[in-house]
Amino acid sequence: MGIHKIKRILSLAVIFLITMFMLTIKIGYIQLHKNRTFTLEAMEQRIRTLVQTDNRGDILDRNGIPFANRTKEKKVAVFPNCVYDTAGTARMLSKIVEGTDKDKLETRLNNKKGFEIYTLKDNGKLTSEIPWNKRNFEGLIFFEQPKRYEKDGIANHVIGYTRASDNKGVAGLEYTFNEFLTGKREDILSVMMDAGNRVIPSGVSTKEGSPSHRGSNIVLTLDYNAQSIVEQHAEKLGQRGAIIVVDVKTGDIIAMASRPNFDQTNINKASEVSGCLLNNCILPYQLGSVFKIVTTAAALENGIISPKNNFYCHGSTSVQGWKYQCYTEDVGGCGHITFEEAFARSCNTTFVQVAQRTGGDKILDMAKKFGLGQKVNIFLPWEREGSLPSVMEVQGPGIGNLTLGQGSVQVTPLQVADMITTIANNGIRKKLRLVDSIRDNKDNIIAENLKSDMGRVISISTALTLKRLLAKATLEGTGANAYIKEVGGTAGKTGTAKFSEDINYIWFAGYYPVDRPKYVIVVFNAGQGSSSQNAVPIFRDIVLDMEKIVIE
Repeated sequence: MGIHKIKRILSLAVIFLITMFMLTIKIGYIQLHKNRTFTLEAMEQRIRTLVQTDNRGDILDRNGIPFANRTKEKKVAVFPNCVYDTAGTARMLSKIVEGTDKDKLETRLNNKKGFEIYTLKDNGKLTSEIPWNKRNFEGLIFFEQPKRYEKDGIANHVIGYTRASDNKGVAGLEYTFNEFLTGKREDILSVMMDAGNRVIPSGVSTKEGSPSHRGSNIVLTLDYNAQSIVEQHAEKLGQRGAIIVVDVKTGDIIAMASRPNFDQTNINKASEVSGCLLNNCILPYQLGSVFKIVTTAAALENGIISPKNNFYCHGSTSVQGWKYQCYTEDVGGCGHITFEEAFARSCNTTFVQVAQRTGGDKILDMAKKFGLGQKVNIFLPWEREGSLPSVMEVQGPGIGNLTLGQGSVQVTPLQVADMITTIANNGIRKKLRLVDSIRDNKDNIIAENLKSDMGRVISISTALTLKRLLAKATLEGTGANAYIKEVGGTAGKTGTAKFSEDINYIWFAGYYPVDRPKYVIVVFNAGQGSSSQNAVPIFRDIVLDMEKIVIE
């Protein structure tokens, strides 16, 4: 063998030894320093997450009672390859899980791959009634999953809902405060699978969501018990309606409900029902005779009338060819009538006369002072500002539509609640609040929505006169059915605006008790009949039920 050939062999041998040495070092490094990393990565490839929790923050009432995350839904995870008694387990499961039967379950259990998750009937109440044996439990993992909403939840239009695909808030306060409510996703049930996609029995892991991963909580001014009362009476509303209760002293919204209602657990079905996802508390409608409060305030503030001024009602009146009727037209009108009597009886012809004397510009100015035509801004998305006619529109015959709350006078129930609260506070406007604060999971305040006065809207004299007129309207006028002596009397104004042949916009807006008002209640109902039939009784029933609870 030549010397050159030997050198080449030795060179190759050296290169081989160096390569092997480097590989040995690399393998040693991996075994010593990367072993845990690669082991975890290999395990992660075989771990399947079955259930996650979003750790979304709560939406709470004024006393910390949750409107969301009130319950946990009980479920069962089934791992077919771990089931010993297929027929027996299928038979038992068919009695306690929703959405399937024994035959389908047995077919699924005979396919040993993968897993299934089922919701338990009656939230697991039937589970204890089944005569289980040890083998029936094999391959089953019972667990609880936080349930954001309930089928019979309350304050649905206020709370809103989240999108199922990513749990992002898309309506109501869920939408407004999504950034604060969103928590960190966390696994609460996971399993390890083998190469054949079969569950490894020892590889099942369950755990609770971590408090540190939860989103922030939103604390509302709503009272859960008062909200429950309002929801109950809201069922009496017609095709569309709304009810709002406000604490007079603070401006806090105690209850707020809209109809038609919807099921937060089934938004797809809710989308098929016209208007049920809309919050009628913040949508504008013709106000009808409740607007006579605005005309009265403007006339009083400008010294145009006093309660004892005399008028005469013939049953109708004309303004440049436009006829405005009083409900007493068929009997020849109200005849001689004082202004305070006209307010109590809601005499249209008297109010057209008062509006003409006062002037449309002054009435519109008063409406704006009360906040009509402007958003109240209580953090609910898609609140509408409503509308008021222009000064030009109320020149001539348009003055009649204005004072009677018809035509382009479009007002939200929330704005009406704001106006009545101002009157009940002797002319001082309060900032209405729905949201009190944002707090972390240790109850530390992140942001606070402070109470505040927004200044005087009308003089004390005008406010006191309006309060006397509103009390008279329930004592002996169109709102007489709302009067309740036992609670210290009630005060309020009825209103009915015709929308179509079949639909009237029906209102009652008032407060109680008369001397020291505690709560403003506004009832709006789109249906048939009049306010005395379909709004006043609801107001009365709410007052009686509110007196049975204590609001702190």
